[in-house]
Amino acid sequence: MHADSPATTSAPATTPITSVARPPRRWKVWLMTVGGIYPVLTVLVAATTPLMDGLPQPVRLAVIVPLAVASMVWVVTPVLSRRFHSWLST
Repeated sequence: MHADSPATTSAPATTPITSVARPPRRWKVWLMTVGGIYPVLTVLVAATTPLMDGLPQPVRLAVIVPLAVASMVWVVTPVLSRRFHSWLST
């Protein structure tokens, strides 16, 4: 395009917004997370204690925390979010 030629612009296509989903209230997300993390940590601590009994606590936590976070991100939170979708959205 040359500097002396007029630039052609077109307005971007817009889609009318019919409804905007509000994010869930933070206290509901907090409560759902606590309800999910408690059993995950209980099971992980019970399952790993015999295997890591002699190890220092920071090492035990370095094993348990990534396992707990992975289970929350890929299993527990998606299941709880689907189960409590209507409650979270009110």
